[in-house]
Amino acid sequence: KPLLPIGPPSAAATLPAGEHAAGGGGSAGGGGSGGGADVCVALRVAGMMCGGCRAKAEHALAAVPAVSRASVDLRSCRAVCYGGSTLQPQALLGALERLGLRGHVLGGGGEGG
Repeated sequence: KPLLPIGPPSAAATLPAGEHAAGGGGSAGGGGSGGGADVCVALRVAGMMCGGCRAKAEHALAAVPAVSRASVDLRSCRAVCYGGSTLQPQALLGALERLGLRGHVLGGGGEGG
C-alpha cells in the first residue's frame, strides 16, 4: 500500500478527506459508501527512533476508534489519520503517549498546551 502524502505543518488540523492543504485532492484509497464526513488529522510525533517505532505508532493510531486509515512517516516525524466525524485528536495523542511518544496536532487550533 502506498504511503499517503503528508501536508506542510501549516495545514489545517482537520480537513475533509480528499482535500489536502497542498491542493489537488486525490484519494489514495477506495471510496466508502457514505456514513459521515471523513476527516483528516495531522500530527507531529516526537520520540520515534527507528522503523519499529514508526510501525508501532502507525498500528496504535489505526486502532483508535473512528480511524479508518493511519500513516506515519519516520523521516518527517508526522502522522496522518483519516476517519469519521467522531475522530478525536485527543484519542490519537493518548495512543501515542501509551507508546512513550509525544504527539502534537498540526494546524490551526491549539488544544494541547
